[in-house]
Amino acid sequence: MRESFDHSKAVKLITKLSERINAQFKNPGTTELSLEPMTVLADLRDYYLYEVLDATRERAPGLINLLWRLETQSDQQGDRFHAGFFFTLAELLKVKYEIGGWGEKIKRQDFERSFAVTRVKLGLGEVRQSSANEELIRKARLSGYVVRGMSYPSPLPPELQEAYCYTSDGGHSIIVVLENEYHDGQRVEDNLVPAPVKTVLRRGYKIKDGYVWCNIPYSEELGLLTEEDDDEF
Repeated sequence: MRESFDHSKAVKLITKLSERINAQFKNPGTTELSLEPMTVLADLRDYYLYEVLDATRERAPGLINLLWRLETQSDQQGDRFHAGFFFTLAELLKVKYEIGGWGEKIKRQDFERSFAVTRVKLGLGEVRQSSANEELIRKARLSGYVVRGMSYPSPLPPELQEAYCYTSDGGHSIIVVLENEYHDGQRVEDNLVPAPVKTVLRRGYKIKDGYVWCNIPYSEELGLLTEEDDDEF
């Protein structure tokens, strides 16, 4: 924030200039259109835009608090448009430096995971499951546990895409054959399990007979023995 700048006065001017400009456009024939208020208003807005663009991590929290105060002042002046303007600038800074509310950090990957679920729940768009993927889900006996329409937040290797699913209790997963549990003569379908995407990518896999085969430690009592951080929701 630059020194010797009256933010309260600036916000009052922003509202007055905005009202004056709107009045000119509502009654274009009554007064001569003046460009000066538009230029001044643009300068004031740009001042805050560049404050946000130039803000360092150290300055960001203080600037966010200022923008929140200016949002409140604009709202009290009946200027909902510029209240939204200051709110948006504060949100951009929060996202840029992963500053959350009450000390909680906002991370891009957390947003992507959360929004993937929100998008489907609100009907804002779904990723259509292919027939091959649906058949694999059926063979693995997961039909009642898979959340349809989900997608992994980053690109998967092409050979894993048909084996991807999102389970209600396991999150982003790949349906694999547990190679270490499979024995000759067994039905492959009896060894199909959803494994965390991170686990599959880290431990390695092979494609055989149209299935993804992976060696992952397994316990009769605990199920798959994976790293805690591998689970993604």
